[in-house]
Amino acid sequence: MTAVVDASSALLLAGRSSIPRDDLRRALEHLQERYTLAAPDMAAWEVGQFVYAKHPRLFGSNAAERAEVMESILAGIHLEAPAPGSLHRTGALATARGLTFYDASYLELADRDDVSVLITEDRALRKAAARTLGVGRAYDMASARKAIEAGEL
Repeated sequence: MTAVVDASSALLLAGRSSIPRDDLRRALEHLQERYTLAAPDMAAWEVGQFVYAKHPRLFGSNAAERAEVMESILAGIHLEAPAPGSLHRTGALATARGLTFYDASYLELADRDDVSVLITEDRALRKAAARTLGVGRAYDMASARKAIEAGEL
């Protein structure tokens, strides 16, 4: 089974969150034990944009430190190249659900099979995922943590 993790959820581990960092790490470890963590390959560029351009001071004082942070954020997440037909499906999802093509790429990856879940902090993407995949397959890290505690995830 696959848990598709978008850049916003991956960044929680390195950034600020109302969820205690230890709780996030335990949730991530749980997910890594039971799921293959995946993201579209462009997630690396999204994380890089956040680390290097949007909030560089939060992630180190130089490029080498930021690169280490990026590697730790992306460690354990399998970055998937587009599969045959996925660009067409991504475009169709973006149009149908009112998402950016970038966000729809996460949804398309999670929608490739019937058991994948999507974990995102993006409300619009989570709402679109709940409509497309079903409520029980769309989470943010807080709800994923609760589902883990309840034995549902």
